[in-house]
Amino acid sequence: MWHELTVTFQLRSPLHIGYLPSRSSIFSPTRYYVPGRTLWGALTRSITESIHGQPGGDDYRSTGKKLREDFRFSYFYVHDGRTYYLPEYRDDGLMYGGLDRYEFEGRFIASTVSTALRGGVALKGSLHETEYINSMFHDSEKVERTRIMGCIWIKNRPFDLEIQKDGMFIGDINILDELTLGGESKYGFGKVVLESIRIGRTPFRVHVSEDIQISDEFLRGHMRYTHDLKFTGDLELLSGRAYFDPESQRSSEKPGGVIIKPEYYLTPGTRIEDHKEATLLWDGTLVR
Repeated sequence: MWHELTVTFQLRSPLHIGYLPSRSSIFSPTRYYVPGRTLWGALTRSITESIHGQPGGDDYRSTGKKLREDFRFSYFYVHDGRTYYLPEYRDDGLMYGGLDRYEFEGRFIASTVSTALRGGVALKGSLHETEYINSMFHDSEKVERTRIMGCIWIKNRPFDLEIQKDGMFIGDINILDELTLGGESKYGFGKVVLESIRIGRTPFRVHVSEDIQISDEFLRGHMRYTHDLKFTGDLELLSGRAYFDPESQRSSEKPGGVIIKPEYYLTPGTRIEDHKEATLLWDGTLVR
């Protein structure tokens, strides 16, 4: 039996969720959502460090494996307390919760420029701009905290996990209380705190049985591309670096030591003509 949770976090610092890096670019764009794999990684760290005094690589890998078996993570999207800003490729273009891309960016997206210094002088070629989801936004005359919201499904209650109305507990430790997500964390980016957790009432069309099936008109996560699909939306080559690749089972003791095999995926918000249910995988991606 799957336990279905809708979880909302507040951003306490800017949030940068990167794409594949390009050495030729001085600009690092951010995704406007948080992939399920990012939540899996943050929760793997939180759980491992709550149950092991001085965890090693094997401890993280063991926890991550258990999470892949007993957890499913949706992607998390920007939420302002009222509107859920899901990307959707509509007839008039890409929209986010009723806003077009430029309106959404004006409300929630910002960037910062930095450069490396030596002896008080900027190093040649070190200028860099990083885009991020802002931790605050203007709502009429008020300044509000940006939120992200998504869903987590859990079965078998691993780690003696207790789900309560104010969090998810292992012993006395709320493993959702505060997480670090995404990149640029050494500069203070990516800090989120739990705002609320609700049992059920997911914002997606979901059928829960042995698997989690999502049947929304628009994709709520990346879906692996196949040539027979007719769609309105976009394609993206997905890859990345990690300590451990769950698919290939390759691992490294160095950060980013394992390169994940790149493959083409349909992006979130894409609309597929022959609309059918898709199965949610552990990392929030979809497969049919």
